[in-house]
Amino acid sequence: MTNKAWLGIGAVAVTLVASGTVLAQQRVLAEATLVHQDDCIDSEVEIFVQANSANRGTFEVSAFEIDTCAEEDGVLLDARGRGNLAQGGFSFDGRRAVLNTTVQLRDALTRNAVSMELDLTWVGGEQVVATTRRDIQSRGRFARANRGLTRTLAEAEASGTVAVDGRGLFDGSSDDATIWTIR
Repeated sequence: MTNKAWLGIGAVAVTLVASGTVLAQQRVLAEATLVHQDDCIDSEVEIFVQANSANRGTFEVSAFEIDTCAEEDGVLLDARGRGNLAQGGFSFDGRRAVLNTTVQLRDALTRNAVSMELDLTWVGGEQVVATTRRDIQSRGRFARANRGLTRTLAEAEASGTVAVDGRGLFDGSSDDATIWTIR
């Protein structure tokens, strides 16, 4: 049995200045690919999450499962979905991302809705940091200041479970994961 995971997270911070008032907005972008291989069954789950500083946001998920021992088309699941995350379903604190939610997908094989339960945690380790310059753009009385970008890459460990309609697709942990942040 082999589990592999990859996570990229980016947070882009933009400051808007209007008549001396500063408004800050932060976005977190998280994506993961989880692969599980067990005997004849191979599963792959791809996850993309976009959230704001209040950890509210949207998701896009695809899940594919195939029976490699089948003589003909062994596809068992080909599901995709997108939508809004439930409040509290995602959190990110700079070193750790947690996704704990249930989302609805559409299976392309059966044309039926399926329920995907996601309970995943990525914990970052040592980080490599790179900083870029600061840009300011103005139009009339409004100015947009990009506080510069700080990109951080951390090797991480991903662990948790992914299930569709109660049937497990991924269960375990993997040190083949990374966390990206862009501030």
